[in-house]
Amino acid sequence: MPNLRKAMPDRTEPPIEVQIGEVGRQLAESFQRLLDGTESRPSAPKDVARTYGMNAVFAQRLAAALKRTDPLATLQHIPGPEPLRRLIEAARKKGVPEPLLEQATAANDAFQHIIRHVAGDRSGLDAIIAAWLPEARARIDNDAKQSAYRGMRQLKGIAANTVFFTCFIHPGGPGQPRHDQLILRGHMGLRCVRPGAPLTLSIRTGSTRPTPVESIEGVSVRENPRSILIDEFCCGLPLELSCHEIGDAAVYTFDWGDAVGISSARDIVLGELTRAFFRPSCPPDSPRPRSGVTHGISVPTALYFFDMILHKDVFPGRDPKMRVLELGESGAADPNDESREFEGLDVADKVDAMGLGFQRLRTQDIPNYVDLLEHVCGKMRWNPAEMRCYRTRIEYPIFGSQVRMAFDLPLETS
Repeated sequence: MPNLRKAMPDRTEPPIEVQIGEVGRQLAESFQRLLDGTESRPSAPKDVARTYGMNAVFAQRLAAALKRTDPLATLQHIPGPEPLRRLIEAARKKGVPEPLLEQATAANDAFQHIIRHVAGDRSGLDAIIAAWLPEARARIDNDAKQSAYRGMRQLKGIAANTVFFTCFIHPGGPGQPRHDQLILRGHMGLRCVRPGAPLTLSIRTGSTRPTPVESIEGVSVRENPRSILIDEFCCGLPLELSCHEIGDAAVYTFDWGDAVGISSARDIVLGELTRAFFRPSCPPDSPRPRSGVTHGISVPTALYFFDMILHKDVFPGRDPKMRVLELGESGAADPNDESREFEGLDVADKVDAMGLGFQRLRTQDIPNYVDLLEHVCGKMRWNPAEMRCYRTRIEYPIFGSQVRMAFDLPLETS
C-alpha cells in the first residue's frame, strides 16, 4: 500500500497565500529588471512591444501587472508563463545580462509550478486569488458566469436578453385572512438559438395551491391557457402555445416553428394570480416561522431581475432576505428548511430596498416596465403608491440555480 503520510502537505511550508504572493513579488521584480536591462529601457507598452517584438496586448498586460503594488494583483494581470518565456528569449537576443535572464526564468518557472501543481490551471489560480483580492472577485465571477451562459445557451437552444420575475403580495379581499400573490414572468429578447428548441414553463395549478391560478383578468388559466399572456406587453409574432396537464402542474410549451436566430426574438410577458396564498402571520411557537418565494433560472439570460413588491400592510417591518441557492435534490428551497442553507452559492448579489411606488424600478433593460406594473395594478384595483418594492439584479445568473426571497413572518397577537 502507498505511504499516505507522504501524500500529506508539508506543515513546515508557508501558507499557500504567502507562497503565491512571493511568486507575484518575484515576477514583478525580475521582469522589471529585465526590461531595464537594455540600453533603451522601454517603459511604455508600445516601446516594449517594439523593442522585443511582442504584440501590443501582451505589452499592455505586462505593464498593468508591473504597476501593481500588491503581488497578488500582479499575478491577476500578468500574462501566462509561455509568453513570458518568449519575452525572456527576446531579451537574451537583445543582450540583457545573463543574471537578469536567470532571475526572470526562475520566477517564471515558479509561476508555472503554482499554476500546474497548486491551482490546476490559470482560471483556478484566478479563483484562489479572488478570495484574497476583493476587487478582483466581481470580474472573475462575471467572466465565469458569462462562459456558463454561453455554454447553456447552446445546450438549451434558447436564450434571452433579460428575464424578470416580479412577485406582488397584497392583502386578500374582504373577509379573506390570507394575502394574494400575483406573479409576472417576463422574457425580453427571447430567441431560438438552435432550430426546434422549445421554451417550457411549468406552473403549479392544483392541489399544492389553495386556489386555482387565474390570469390578471380573472380567467382560469387551466380552462384558457392563453389567458396567462399579457398581450399588451408582448412583442413579436405570437408563438405557438400548448398546455399539458401533468399531476397538479400545467406545463406550457412555446414553439417557434421555423424561426431561429435574431429574427426569432420575442418579448413574452405572463401574469398569474393565486388568491389567498400567503399566511399573514404565524403563532409564536410555529415550526414554520418564515415564508417566501423561490424562482429557478430555467432560461439562459444575460440579465435577471427579481422584484418583490409588497403592499404596505403585508409583513410590516419585515424586509426580504435574498439567497441564491443550488437547485439541489429537493427542488425549490423551502425558507423553513434550514438544511437548504448549506446549498447557498457564494455570490455577491444582494437585494436593494427601492422605496414606495414604482418610479425607482424603471430600467432601460425592460421597456415599459413601470407601465406594465401600473397596468397590472389597474386591473387588480391596487394602489401603486401603497407598494413597497425590493429588487435583486443579477448579470448572467447561473442556469439551474434558484433565487429565494424569504421573510420572517409577524407573530400573531392574542
